[in-house]
Amino acid sequence: DPSGGIPFLGGNYEGTHPMLYFGQAEVEELQRAAVGTHKALARQIREAGEAILERPEEYLPPWNPAEFSARWNEVYGNNLGLLSMFCLLYPHRAGALDVAKEYMERMAAQPN
Repeated sequence: DPSGGIPFLGGNYEGTHPMLYFGQAEVEELQRAAVGTHKALARQIREAGEAILERPEEYLPPWNPAEFSARWNEVYGNNLGLLSMFCLLYPHRAGALDVAKEYMERMAAQPN
């Protein structure tokens, strides 16, 4: 919800999600493809997303910057994209958005 979310200067959110840049029509198209033409790929996303939700302590970035920077590219960057797509395809999965928000909080807490 752009009105309650993170404000971006000059952001125009009409018809699109402010962080994903997909409009409602594109989101619905992606969700249809997940049960149709892209079912196999969506299954892999769902399995990986469920694994993250079952054991978030294994997948969430650490708060410690030294631990984070050592594994950023190989683990944390890749998992965030996957978790984001999982949330988009399966928006009603309980707890998914909360894990994604905590993921982002931990990443945002890292020094530049």
